[in-house]
Amino acid sequence: MNQETMSQEDVRKLMAGEHVPRRPAARSVSAPNTLTITLPIPPKSTHPNARSAHWRTKAGGVKKQRADSATAACAMLVCERLVPPQWERAEVEATFYLPRRQDSSNLNEWLKATWDGLQDAKIILNDSGLTVLPAKQLTAKAANGERKLVLTIRKQTA
Repeated sequence: MNQETMSQEDVRKLMAGEHVPRRPAARSVSAPNTLTITLPIPPKSTHPNARSAHWRTKAGGVKKQRADSATAACAMLVCERLVPPQWERAEVEATFYLPRRQDSSNLNEWLKATWDGLQDAKIILNDSGLTVLPAKQLTAKAANGERKLVLTIRKQTA
């Protein structure tokens, strides 16, 4: 029996020595042409205008941002039972939910490590094939007090 298809109840029955009927294995589905991933706001140390005291501070933030992006993308693929698409070309639109407005010209530069995380999760083959659309911002009441980043990734056809 495949571990993914077993429920907690099935595991309890097996541990107790009871019979558990076989179920068909879950099938993975190819990814649709649009994916939506929700992430935390990147660390302040990775912002282009950050005044960090030491290079290690920024390096730690970049590592966390890249790992958060890869983990969220993989979790979304696993939850939806999707095969990593490995798109050669894609366009991405970022929507920031923030308490106050930021300089919009810096928002996409803030996400450099996030693009690398998408590559690590095999959403895209290489971040050079990524077309980044201008970032959107929702602030104050429109953000409902939330602080998050929502990425909408669409496959581009040649």
